[in-house]
Amino acid sequence: MQNIKEKYLERVQELILKGEVYSQVQRSTIEAWKKIRDAAAHGKHDEYSENQVKDFVSGLRRFIGEYLGCYRDWE
Repeated sequence: MQNIKEKYLERVQELILKGEVYSQVQRSTIEAWKKIRDAAAHGKHDEYSENQVKDFVSGLRRFIGEYLGCYRDWE
């Protein structure tokens, strides 16, 4: 059963897709990031690799920069 946060995130993503803010491919990427984040938050470290986390962080930074216009090189 989905909790309220998951339902909210799905609804927000549906609205963003309808408004053509980002593509279905980007939505899939965000869903993958969410799965990595959830696994990490619940101590399921065998469900993701270090490289996946690095890709998640760099991808999220690019996403923030592209969609919120506030990216800077934090590395």
